[in-house]
Amino acid sequence: MSGGAGYVLSREALRKFVEEAIPNPKKCRPDHAGAEDVEIGKCMQNVGVKAVDSRDSLGRGRFFPFVPEHHLVPGHIGPKNWYWDWIYYPSKVGLDCCSDTAVSFHYVPPNKMYELEYFLYHLRPYGINHQDPFPPPLPPDTKSIPQKVIEQYKKDSVYTIQHSDDNTKQSRQENQGSEAKRQQTSKDGNTADVSLRRKDDKSKVVS
Repeated sequence: MSGGAGYVLSREALRKFVEEAIPNPKKCRPDHAGAEDVEIGKCMQNVGVKAVDSRDSLGRGRFFPFVPEHHLVPGHIGPKNWYWDWIYYPSKVGLDCCSDTAVSFHYVPPNKMYELEYFLYHLRPYGINHQDPFPPPLPPDTKSIPQKVIEQYKKDSVYTIQHSDDNTKQSRQENQGSEAKRQQTSKDGNTADVSLRRKDDKSKVVS
């Protein structure tokens, strides 16, 4: 996780921040000094809000303190960089650094934002169809996740599977219905052709 690149708060964490942390100067710093991401981390910790593993199921990060290039291209982050001393979970450099569902990067200049805007929200390469599972798989460090969240995750997963099976069954029934209708239409057409040929034959006999 990276505070500078942003962070995600649950609804309960936000409630504790507003109702318990901000009003108490012993919990949260009341002045405007200090680094915002560091101070809010201390503040949330003081009211019992814990940081959890935000990586994907393959251990790839979702929040990054540098621009994408620095994480994707080996050599940008030197071996003595502060990043390696402060990173909580092991992190790789290269394409395995970053999750396919990454959330944010830090120090992104305006021009780069335009590039990312285009690649993320406008470009749709022909033939590529992304189908990400929902809910997404849990991160490797499940011990950092509250038990309530895991239980809800299991319920959502069961619902998603059942819903998917229902959609598949409905789609299969619709396809079977369409096929039966097509065959009936073809059969009716053949019957009509036979009737027309018989009429033609009778006409020829009469004449």
